[in-house]
Amino acid sequence: MQIDHLNFGWLHKPPLPTASCHCLVVQANSGVVLIDTGIGMHDVANPEQRIGAEAIDAAGLKFSPNVTAIQQLRSRGIDASRVTDIVLTHCDSDHVGGRSDFPNSDVHVSSEEKSNLDSGNPRYTPREFGHGPKWQTYSENDSNHHSSDLHGLLLHSHIWQSCDKQPANLHGRAPSP
Repeated sequence: MQIDHLNFGWLHKPPLPTASCHCLVVQANSGVVLIDTGIGMHDVANPEQRIGAEAIDAAGLKFSPNVTAIQQLRSRGIDASRVTDIVLTHCDSDHVGGRSDFPNSDVHVSSEEKSNLDSGNPRYTPREFGHGPKWQTYSENDSNHHSSDLHGLLLHSHIWQSCDKQPANLHGRAPSP
């Protein structure tokens, strides 16, 4: 198993410093899992329609196709069809935009976050979820005694049942804006 730390987008709202959309790519023989997806190709093509001008301005979202998850995976020789699962830490635009570039993947999120999304919370952009993701939700109890819900999800979810049992190889990279 190999884990890469990549940047799938940029945010810059002066006077704040530039921030990146940190994501993880977990490669195993059985497929690829993304932890968050950053800004996606649909966001790049139609930013105001997908996210809205007010949210773009508030966060300082930047749209560059070469930084999207799908383009960076392609540049590494990884076909989009290998992405079997996406784990969302939360549903803000800078974490979920690339999700629609992988329409056949299962999307894993906490039940609390999914309820927030479904409630019409103005923090989220429903247009980014219009393609009908295949949701997998997890309650707080799914993580049992582990220190965080994400940690429990990664240990106990079906995502890892078919992954190779080799030690992970962790790499980091955050390309410049």
